[in-house]
Amino acid sequence: MSDEISDGNPQTLAALPCFDIFISYRVQSDQALAKALQHLIETSIRPTPRVFVSGSGGIRPSSTGFKPQIQAAVSSARAFVAVITRESKDREWMFFEAGAAWGRNQLYCPLLIDTTTSDLPNSIADYQATRADDG
Repeated sequence: MSDEISDGNPQTLAALPCFDIFISYRVQSDQALAKALQHLIETSIRPTPRVFVSGSGGIRPSSTGFKPQIQAAVSSARAFVAVITRESKDREWMFFEAGAAWGRNQLYCPLLIDTTTSDLPNSIADYQATRADDG
C-alpha cells in the first residue's frame, strides 16, 4: 500500500497519509481515551500501524476542511476501532464511520466504556464489542 492517498479533491496539492487503523470517537469528551488507545496500539503491534486519531494531529490545517481528510483516512483504513461512551453512543459520526467500515467490509471493533451493547442501536450492537472493563 502507498504511504499517501489523494483526498479526491483536485484543489488539494498535498496527498494525505494512509492509515491502517481508524479510531472513531467523540473529539471533545473522549480525546484522552482515543490518545491512550492510539499509544497502546502503536506500542503493542509490530510493525507499528499508522493510527488515525482526528483530534490528535490526524487533521491538518487545510483549505478543504476536515471532512475530506476524515474521508481519506476512512478510505485507507483496514480496521476501525470505535470508542463508544454514554456521551458518544448516539452521535451521527459514529454511524457514518461504522457504515464506512461495513461498506468496505473492514474490521469494526466497538470498545465500550461506561456503556453496554443494550444501550446501542442494533446497527452497532450487532458487532462483537469489547467492554473496556472486561478482564
